[in-house]
Amino acid sequence: MTISSVFSPWPSLPTESALCVFLAALCAAKPLYNSTLRPRSSVTKDSSSSSGSAGNEEFHRFQLVYLGVYLLAVLADWLQGPFVYALYRSYGYSIEDIGSLFIVGFLTSGVFGMFVGGLADSFGRKKACLMYCILYALACLLYHSRHFYVLLLGRFLGGVSTSLLFSVFEAWMLEEHAVRGFDAKSLNDTFAKATLGNGTAAIVAGVLSHFAAVKYGPIGPFQLSAFTLVVCGVMIILFWNENHGGSPTATAPSSPFSGMMRAMAEALKVALAQPSVLLCGLVQSCFESAMYVFVFMWTPALPESMDPGTVFTDFMIAMMIGSEVFESITSRSLRLPSVLPYVLLVAAAALAVPCLTASPMRRLLAFCIFEACCGVYFPTHYSIRSSIVPASIRATMFNLYRIPLNVVVAKICTSVGSMDESTVFATCSALLAAGALLALKNEQLLRVSTENKKD
Repeated sequence: MTISSVFSPWPSLPTESALCVFLAALCAAKPLYNSTLRPRSSVTKDSSSSSGSAGNEEFHRFQLVYLGVYLLAVLADWLQGPFVYALYRSYGYSIEDIGSLFIVGFLTSGVFGMFVGGLADSFGRKKACLMYCILYALACLLYHSRHFYVLLLGRFLGGVSTSLLFSVFEAWMLEEHAVRGFDAKSLNDTFAKATLGNGTAAIVAGVLSHFAAVKYGPIGPFQLSAFTLVVCGVMIILFWNENHGGSPTATAPSSPFSGMMRAMAEALKVALAQPSVLLCGLVQSCFESAMYVFVFMWTPALPESMDPGTVFTDFMIAMMIGSEVFESITSRSLRLPSVLPYVLLVAAAALAVPCLTASPMRRLLAFCIFEACCGVYFPTHYSIRSSIVPASIRATMFNLYRIPLNVVVAKICTSVGSMDESTVFATCSALLAAGALLALKNEQLLRVSTENKKD
């Protein structure tokens, strides 16, 4: 019996579609078990141990307000993703020109991320989240132009927006969570739901963007994204409070530049003084740089006969399964820093598979395992870094973490033409293996720190 025969019991059903059905059933199994078959006392016990104050009505309202806005923000980003390349191609640009536009986005995110993070910590995370909506919506409008330099400006704004999306929303949530006095353990519940919701948003975005493209052409998804960003911005204005980095007694910065430089200086000082903070950033750079390269490489690594939309759905469901695995980990009170090295090792093994076999089914399964690792990695890593990065510099530090990963991704992407497929995946696997070693070292440091505090 072959692997393909297991997931293609019906000759007329493509392998990727059969796998999608299997993964969807697997994803639904745990919630179904918890709601119908598992003893109520057991569910209550796990719920109370894993989410702390998650049973509190006020906490649930806060969580709903945050996730409602955050998932709209990521939905707007997912709506654009599948059609950026198609839009540029429809304008008649070559692969080289398109590659240049993509590189600008990565480099902008890396270079300007540290500045926007400092500004957010100094002058308000809510304002920065609103700026994300404004800049990304403006980028969507610029994509209506066929002029290369206008599109380049759009990629520039998109790069800045990406830095904001992956730093200031989380920084706002962490500060509000602390200010409102919620149990720190309930952060795990929020991170798990954010990861689960992110996968769901990606699937929904795939469907919506398809219909928008059918009706309005390649620009349609960007128009829908701009509308989503407007709705997101309105919700931020109506439902979010403002919060900043620094203590309430800190001296207000005299100018945006001085506030930004103060936040950056403090972040660099902390990173150099606390090895665990620096190691946390290096682990993120290793994992997420491999992940972004994988985003470019999975399509050519699979046969054209496989439907990309169905394969993408497979990936997102696998990531949702990973978030459910994370919930099971937290319900058993396992130490998250001890779990993370194993997640990176499994991910490294998964991305080594294309170096060993050309079998489409084996590659697809390996890619789904990698996406499941992503589903475990994000809430695990975010929970760890939220506990060690000082609240006053979170947005700044989160963006500093993204600088090396953007540089690595830009370097690999510019070298893809001169590297064969196996070499690219081997590089990604090596990055993940290095990240596992760094995560293991960080786990040892955090364990010693915890033991010293107990003494």
